[in-house]
Amino acid sequence: METWVENQHFLQDVILLTGAIRRDSSKDWGYVASKVRGYLINVYNNDDPTLKKYFKLAEAGNNACGRKPIKEYHPKIINEDGTYLIGKTHKVSTALNYLPELVRKGLW
Repeated sequence: METWVENQHFLQDVILLTGAIRRDSSKDWGYVASKVRGYLINVYNNDDPTLKKYFKLAEAGNNACGRKPIKEYHPKIINEDGTYLIGKTHKVSTALNYLPELVRKGLW
């Protein structure tokens, strides 16, 4: 994203689906959100078995933004619970089915 901004290219929205990135403040989510013109939308799935297992083993109890809301508040960060639609899977093809729901809700 920084390279894009340096080259005068801009992102309108960023949507994280099944994101295997730590959700805590070490990622400076507010800074990331400030670099997009629109919103940083984190679609998370509490029932994601892959992220639950990986982060329990490798990240010592931390959670991924694909499984929980991003902890940092910023007006451009939207945390959207997609658990009921995505279910107990980590398939990107299933997570993509949530995109029409973002449109229906007027978030994207």
